[in-house]
Amino acid sequence: MVKNSNCFFLQASISLILLLSCFSYAQDRYGAYGLFPQGSHRVMAMGGAYAALSDDATGVTYNPAGLAFQPYWGDLGGNVNTVYNREVDLDGDGQKDGIPYTYHYYAATFRAGDFGFGVGSNSPYNLNISFNSDLGGFTETRTLQLTVETFNLPVAYRISKQWSFGVNLQGHTVTERYRFVSTNPSTSEVDVATKATAATIVSGIMFRPDETWSFGLFYSPRAEFNDINSELNNQTGGVNWFRNVVIPSKTTLGGAYRLDRWVFTLDLDHFEGLSNVQYVGSQLIPEFRRVEFDGKEKWVLHGGVEWNPVSTNMWDWYLRAGSYNEPPRALGVGSRQHTTFGTELRYWVLSLSAAVDGAENFANFAVGLGVSLKPYL
Repeated sequence: MVKNSNCFFLQASISLILLLSCFSYAQDRYGAYGLFPQGSHRVMAMGGAYAALSDDATGVTYNPAGLAFQPYWGDLGGNVNTVYNREVDLDGDGQKDGIPYTYHYYAATFRAGDFGFGVGSNSPYNLNISFNSDLGGFTETRTLQLTVETFNLPVAYRISKQWSFGVNLQGHTVTERYRFVSTNPSTSEVDVATKATAATIVSGIMFRPDETWSFGLFYSPRAEFNDINSELNNQTGGVNWFRNVVIPSKTTLGGAYRLDRWVFTLDLDHFEGLSNVQYVGSQLIPEFRRVEFDGKEKWVLHGGVEWNPVSTNMWDWYLRAGSYNEPPRALGVGSRQHTTFGTELRYWVLSLSAAVDGAENFANFAVGLGVSLKPYL
């Protein structure tokens, strides 16, 4: 009788371990985010140090409180970015992998008295992976897509000449898609996709004691996408693509100092640590490695400078530069030192800009257009 009880206990223990293992595996999520600055060209060019400014269309994705201090009654801007990020070795061949992807940023902001408000759309993560196989004269193509789209609706109020407060209502949509096509007419095409949504509220404050100094603080909460239909992996021919997604919370504290035609900025980002998070593409097929995030909180210090060497009634020319150290997210990956720079040429209300963010196995290029309406008096 005791023997049977021991056997039952052993079987129950094994079943519990297997159940917990399956549950743990099911909880694995993609970390669809980066520690490098995103948003407008101006943010990129200044090394991501912008929390104490955010006084143009850039405030839509950074500190919303800055919109109450914007110098124009209307500011419209947008840019397109191309990212090359070879961060980890997914397939175990000793070479770091990274698929170039593009994302966009569009925003319009307005100021009326002590109020600032706006609307914007950005795609902070947009990845497309394609595999081609030649089989007996036929070509098979598998395309994988993971996109994060964010809709922004910020509003800010200037409490006094020195203080402002702002919030940004954000709606996020994650889309994961798998598509299989073949030149073999007897092979069926597969095209399946799933979506998940989340809503967050970014809140921020700004303090400008005078025309020289400025300080900003804002908080972006975690966004979780737990409604991805993982059962679609049964239709992908062994490709384990469909998983839930998470983006960690971030707190940013920044300061800025203006001196004649110069602006100096400094930001400190804090990202929360998350468990059970994998690199996008990890264990995609059985031959691919399992690449996990280390689960630790991250601190990133950003510094930047802006110089306005030409300023007339019709023309403005800006030069920008910055730097920051990107800590590793995944296990077995080292930190990377980034150097950023950019330029902007403004004629009347129109502006044309470009920015570059470069590091080891990393490059981010941005080009943008903008329209800044009558200066606010």
